[in-house]
Amino acid sequence: MDTILVVADDSELRDAIHVYFRNEGFFVIEAVDSLEALDLVKSISVDLVILDAGMLRTDRIQTCTEIWKMSNTPMILI
Repeated sequence: MDTILVVADDSELRDAIHVYFRNEGFFVIEAVDSLEALDLVKSISVDLVILDAGMLRTDRIQTCTEIWKMSNTPMILI
């Protein structure tokens, strides 16, 4: 089963994305910030990262760079 990591500090946005992809048959994990996302990417193989570009307390570009250093995981910034 494909695994999607949803990274967003807005719980409503996280929940909406989670429900949509779970209903489409994906396994979805969530992170509330970039630190949690990086920890998850280190420990779990994910097939796609969906990253909220509007997160307030995180550097989105740095997060993308760090994830790409660990894997070639595709990312979608929303």
